Amino acid sequence: MPAWLLRLLPHGIALAALLGAMLWIDRNAATRTRAQIETARIMSENQLRAELRRSEQRLAGSIGAIGTRVTGQIDALDARHATIIQPTLIRELTRETRFSDPAAGITDGVRAELNRALAAVACAPRPAGGLVCTLPDAAAAGAQ
Repeated sequence: MPAWLLRLLPHGIALAALLGAMLWIDRNAATRTRAQIETARIMSENQLRAELRRSEQRLAGSIGAIGTRVTGQIDALDARHATIIQPTLIRELTRETRFSDPAAGITDGVRAELNRALAAVACAPRPAGGLVCTLPDAAAAGAQ
């Protein structure tokens, strides 16, 4: 071996050892960095899940309150319908002569629905006395 190569050999070995150490450190650092990134990702995911659970609980409470309020409003409307509107409609249906006159041109479908509604809730007084609970058919009214 030439003398100049022998003089550079210790430097080459030191340089190779230094490069090897740097590569080893870099590889360990990369592994450690990947582990840190994975840990940070898992922590972020857990935080997002916890925040999602809190949001779902807040929404469930809000939706429950809204549902309770809407149910109360519907009940109030049902009570109003049963105490104010429905009796008024029944009174008007039973007193209005146009609804009981077959010559008024009420269709059979409308007459059937009116009869169903009247039979379900009330009977109308007859002019001659007594009660009638349905509207007469056009053919039956013509025979009278």
